Amino acid sequence: MQKLMLLTALLLSTLALQSQDVRPDSAHKNKFKGGAGFFHCFPAGSNGISMWLEYSRGLKSGFDIDIKFQYSHANMRLGSYWGPWEGKFKPDLFYVVDISFSRKISLSARQYITPGLGIMIQKGYSWLPPFEIINGNHIVFRENFGDVSEDLGFSFKLDYYYSLTETISVGLRVQSAYLWPMWVESIVVTPVISLNF
Repeated sequence: MQKLMLLTALLLSTLALQSQDVRPDSAHKNKFKGGAGFFHCFPAGSNGISMWLEYSRGLKSGFDIDIKFQYSHANMRLGSYWGPWEGKFKPDLFYVVDISFSRKISLSARQYITPGLGIMIQKGYSWLPPFEIINGNHIVFRENFGDVSEDLGFSFKLDYYYSLTETISVGLRVQSAYLWPMWVESIVVTPVISLNF
């Protein structure tokens, strides 16, 4: 179901690109953006790193359509429930594809922000010790050393940019994800560079 929704979102974004001319008031129709920085996973209470790349195209409406690929890695400390593994760290990996719409809001001649909202699909890998403790003493060994999950959700972002030249801007991105139908899953704070052409 989630893969079907992702394919539908990709199809709709492709149709949006084909049905709208690029806005005529901008010499920069395309943007490549990227960043790497801090990642926090709320359910696990773990911190790590996140890296992402994004392609944006300006639409006639004044909005940009953005397609982002993101990788995040965090290590969660295991609690007392895990017995001999208490205090050890387990890795959690997340791969995200995100399609969003954003809009530039000028603050001054060289400064601007771009808030954005979109949909995302996330595939997560979590490695766990190969057993569970039940009622404090019963040990059951797992068949699989870890869990794999696929989630659909909404993404929120806010970028701040300072234009160094007509084609290069630098700034800061704060982004978050809400996984349907559960919770706010993560927050990412990274420096960002944007190449406009």
